Amino acid sequence: MSFLLDVLEKEKPKNLLIISSKPQGKFLHKIEDLPIERIDILPSIASDQLADNYYDLSIIFQDAVFDKAELGSLKNKFSKSIILLRNNLENKENYLQLGFSNAQNQEESIICFIYNLKNYNTKRNWNNPDGWANPENFNKFRW
Repeated sequence: MSFLLDVLEKEKPKNLLIISSKPQGKFLHKIEDLPIERIDILPSIASDQLADNYYDLSIIFQDAVFDKAELGSLKNKFSKSIILLRNNLENKENYLQLGFSNAQNQEESIICFIYNLKNYNTKRNWNNPDGWANPENFNKFRW
């Protein structure tokens, strides 16, 4: 639980999505002092329930049941960052394929995977207008 609190304090989300079929009153009580404007709690990742909402952070608790397509839809359409809590490494390969990374967690019984759009794709120094297509070779070679 302290891992989640640390992430929430660091990320400072304005809106939060919690996916869990169990009551999360204990967790909500711990985050009530954080400056989160809106918290939505849903039992699943069904995209019809998410509608047109976009979340700064989504937390998927261990009890949530979903498939790879639903997780991909949440990642691509509805959330900037996702914390995925699991009890085992059963679908680890699926999570890694979707761009999640295995997070260091002090609570050994819970395995955490994190997706964060901010640091998912590292910026390349050649992928900018100054370095594109080798401008130093303009007027030197004929293509």
